[in-house]
This record gives sequence, structure tokens and C-alpha cells, in this order.
Amino acid sequence: MTNKDLEQLITKYGKDIYSFCIHLTGNCDLADELYQETFLVATRRRRALPAIDEAKGYLLSVAVHIWTNMKRKFARRSLIAPVSSYEETMEMTAPDDTQATVLKTECCQSVQQAVSALPEKLRIVVLLHYMEELNIKQISVALHIPEGTVKSRLSNARKILAEELEEWIDE
Repeated sequence: MTNKDLEQLITKYGKDIYSFCIHLTGNCDLADELYQETFLVATRRRRALPAIDEAKGYLLSVAVHIWTNMKRKFARRSLIAPVSSYEETMEMTAPDDTQATVLKTECCQSVQQAVSALPEKLRIVVLLHYMEELNIKQISVALHIPEGTVKSRLSNARKILAEELEEWIDE
């Protein structure tokens, strides 16, 4: 893959990868770092990158693996010297227009909080499937797990989310 192809890759998938990084980390600073590391790895491995149309899954996989390593590093460091929480809440401001807009905003916040509260293995699969619109096979390849495991994690996540969001489902 040439430098020009790498530029096209960043142009085509940069926003999607960054959005995924924000949802995965829950923190803009960490998302920036994760995003940069993901494309740094892509730059280093540009000769091995798949075609541009198939590269999104690869980049998401790289981001997940880097995030896992970053979390391990944070965990080791916090054993040595505890640090304040890395979690920042994503705030959404509701316009004063109508009650429906306020309800929609509250619903979105509830969904974001419920997804953020999922165990990481489930959260990653949910984000890849619903936010990045990857199918089961693509998620399986990206995470290096069997398709059955992806289906199981999605099913478990849906059950948990249905329980957490029961009040919004009825409305």
C-alpha cells in the first residue's frame, strides 16, 4: 500500500475509527491517543494492509488490540501508583424546543450509559455491530474469535440492554 493509498484510507475511515475510539474509551484524550496509535500501526504495516475497501475491519481490530494493551498498562500502573478515573461522561445538551426532543435526548443518554456499563467483551461486539455496522463474520475476523462467540456475546448484550432499557422499550 502506497502513501497515497494510506491517505485515502485515513480519509475514508478516519471519522469512523475515531468515533469508535471515543465510544470504546469513553474519554476524548484516550480516544485521541488510541486513534493515533491505530494509524501509526497502519502506517508501519502499510505493506500488509488489506485493500482499502476491506481495511475498516482491520483498523477496528488494531484499535481493539491497542486498547486492550493500554488498559493492561493502566492497570499495572495503578497498582504501583493509583490514578484518578479515566472515565469522562459524554454530555449531550438538549435543546429547549419540545418535550419530544428532551425525551429523545434522555433516551440516547440512557442507551449510551447502558452500553458503556456493559462488560468490555460485550461492549466491543455491540459497538462493532451497531455503530460500525460490521457483520458477524467481519467482527469474528477483527477480534480473532469464532462467529458463534460473536453471536453469543451479541445475544447476551441484547438481553442486558433490554433489561437496562426496559422503561424506554415500553414507550
